[in-house]
Amino acid sequence: MKILSDFSKALETMSSEIEAVPAVFYAAAGGIAAVFIILYFLVFPKMKMEEQKKTVYQRYCINGLFIVYLAGILTVTLFTREVQNEARVQLILLNDLWEADHLGKAAVRDILNLVLFIPAGFLVCWHSQGKWRAAKGTIAAFLISLGIESAQFLGKTGTFDVDDILFNMLGGAAGAFILLAFKHAFGGKSAARYCLRGVLVLSSASVFCIMGILGTYHFLRVSGAEAVKDNVSTVENRMVSRQDGTAEGEDNTMYSYDPDLIWYGGRAYRYNENLTTILIMGIDQRSEVIEKREGISGESGQADTIFLLVLNHEKGKMKIIGISRDTMTDIKTFDYKGNYLGESINHLGLAYAFGDGKEKSCQYMVDAVSNLFYGIPVNAYVALNMEAVIGINDAVGGVTVTVPEDLSKTDKELKKGVTVTLMGRQALTFMKWRDTGIDYSNNLRMARQKLYIISFLKQALKAVKDDMALPLTLYQNLTDEMVTDITPDEAVYLSTQILSMSLDESGIMMLKGDSARGSVYDEVYVDDKALYELILNIFYTEVKTEGGQ
Repeated sequence: MKILSDFSKALETMSSEIEAVPAVFYAAAGGIAAVFIILYFLVFPKMKMEEQKKTVYQRYCINGLFIVYLAGILTVTLFTREVQNEARVQLILLNDLWEADHLGKAAVRDILNLVLFIPAGFLVCWHSQGKWRAAKGTIAAFLISLGIESAQFLGKTGTFDVDDILFNMLGGAAGAFILLAFKHAFGGKSAARYCLRGVLVLSSASVFCIMGILGTYHFLRVSGAEAVKDNVSTVENRMVSRQDGTAEGEDNTMYSYDPDLIWYGGRAYRYNENLTTILIMGIDQRSEVIEKREGISGESGQADTIFLLVLNHEKGKMKIIGISRDTMTDIKTFDYKGNYLGESINHLGLAYAFGDGKEKSCQYMVDAVSNLFYGIPVNAYVALNMEAVIGINDAVGGVTVTVPEDLSKTDKELKKGVTVTLMGRQALTFMKWRDTGIDYSNNLRMARQKLYIISFLKQALKAVKDDMALPLTLYQNLTDEMVTDITPDEAVYLSTQILSMSLDESGIMMLKGDSARGSVYDEVYVDDKALYELILNIFYTEVKTEGGQ
């Protein structure tokens, strides 16, 4: 799984470096390159002039293409990178390739370095005449790479890495070889040359396909990263400074000069903009698919399972916050005909029921959860029919758990203390079932859900390693059992981020609260101080200020 994570990080790094260059530069470079190619192949060959002059002008075009290429290489590798604290050097050849922990990232990086310098060898070899054309292309790639690595070292914008020089040089050699192979294949007629033509055409088509896939990924990642920043909640952020965390005799109101800062315990916090928050809901509609129910309010099902997934892009970590469906909080309420009655304190899971069973219900849940969390932004939502657990569980090969409580009433294999690999409806039983005759039974169910999620994520990562297309397959198969506002480009971006992030057991937490027996149903009242501190810990970053600590 480490290799898969490194592969994801390498793609992310590649895309980020490309994104750092303004789009107008790519447009200008592409336009200029197109002009040179048109002049070389279509204009100069048809002009009435001496062949020697035509050759000279065509070589000028090759020179122009090389300058455009060189400008692009320097822009991506030098001019868009930030200055680091110190110059770094890596002089051990193929160092990362010998270390399993870095194999995936190193392999992708080295392949990209090779591909990036194929045009250097190709263009120099194309421009050269006589013998040693391939050697000239290889040497040119070496000198360009050496210059870039030296500039990165001196300017502290990167690492002087001998691996980069090696694979850049191999890329130059490959480019020169490709040009000579094309010249040989199309320079005469024979069975061997025809076979070589076929190989070259297929290889070129494969390269263009790979470039197209990477280009599509880059476009989707960039557009998805921008789109996912939107806050889909309509609730305003209500976080304010508090005194209850301040040490005795300490007054934090003196540090309120910056309205964007939250003060607590004599320390300042600022909201972390580098987060993505996704509300994940398991919906109980007593049907196999999520149905849209219009015209009737209060009967669209309930959110039985509620989790808030928080992605910290800066630290590369995930957090999952479990929220009880019985949490008593302000939710939007409506009468049977859908007329708005205002907000009232009720069970959180009921917010879903007042919508249409789909998008409107999800929006009510987003607003209710955001409101509970003092208006923290929610960037996306996913609502899954609880029945979908069966297909998802089986798609990753089943999930192994140790049963924490006796569930043998509903499944004879689920005895307390038994380790079992959940398959089919058994997984749904483990996740969903509770004995309503026992007070606070949802708390026991949430403990099982936390246990299941930990085991599921481990198994899912192994499954994705074996089948990279698994997330897309599940996305397509769950269309009728899922409601989400995550678009395909956002899904590409988020999946890349999630695969590169870490999550341990401490990263899965349940919202603290006190359980009480209501007139009809169990009720959970959130520990407000614990919630406030959790919000600061996960959604805010401590900052140093003048006069503060």
